[in-house]
Amino acid sequence: MSENWIEGFLDDLEELNEPISMTQIGIIEGLLNTTPLADGKREMIESELLDMRLNEAQSLIVEMRENEIPIDCRKQFNKMIKNKTLI
Repeated sequence: MSENWIEGFLDDLEELNEPISMTQIGIIEGLLNTTPLADGKREMIESELLDMRLNEAQSLIVEMRENEIPIDCRKQFNKMIKNKTLI
């Protein structure tokens, strides 16, 4: 029974060390156009994108989606209502 626990733990560690997937690269590149970022952070993301790990990319995607400014006016309005930022 303890062997299964150890194998599961090691599998989780291996998953964290997997390189970024092509899907994640595409999502991040798309979000770079609609997410306000400081120039230094944007350049850092662009230069280190291919060296990121799976878990780093996932946390970056979550952060960028939270700060994303939708292009569609209706989605912008709904986001302002949801975040209670509509004056």
